[in-house]
Amino acid sequence: MGKNEIVRWLREYDGRPVKIMEVCGTHTSALYKTGLRQILSPKIRLLSGPGCPVCVTPTAYIDKLVEISFRSGHRVLAFGDMLAVPGTEMSLAEARDRGASVDFFYNPEDALKKAEEEKETIFVLAAVGFETTAPIWATVVKEADERHISNLKLLTALKTMPETLGELCTAGNIDGFLCPAIRDRAVFGMITEAWSRKKEM
Repeated sequence: MGKNEIVRWLREYDGRPVKIMEVCGTHTSALYKTGLRQILSPKIRLLSGPGCPVCVTPTAYIDKLVEISFRSGHRVLAFGDMLAVPGTEMSLAEARDRGASVDFFYNPEDALKKAEEEKETIFVLAAVGFETTAPIWATVVKEADERHISNLKLLTALKTMPETLGELCTAGNIDGFLCPAIRDRAVFGMITEAWSRKKEM
């Protein structure tokens, strides 16, 4: 089926109403940028799901990072989008404006390099994400160990999605998901089992 045929099918779909949830905030953004929502049949409804793991980061986690950033000899490293997430009193960006030691990085290799170059500083890496990012942080730990970098620490806030998706399936509110690639058979099995329970209800 070519692109034009797909667009026509999505626009003219006249089957039973379906609700599809995009799990990742990146998907939501892409749907708006491409205009896909505007061409869908009224019978296809897209719902925004849990979204970006940064957006659902607990306030207490931000507060802990802020507290660490004011410690002597410590520096907090985070992806740029983490800096604006509000804590109870301030965000990391606001803490930096008040003299705290906060910096951002583009990829984990940056954090490893900084820690190697400034051995007198303890770098605390804000490791945030869904379970699909866990291997990245595990790689950072492995690399730090292999390179004998002892001044790089991780403060993790990783979230798992299978339980949440399973509850949505069981509740009967969702017909399908736009998910990041699911490579873990156990995770896929949990979602499939929840989907089966929904169909039996």
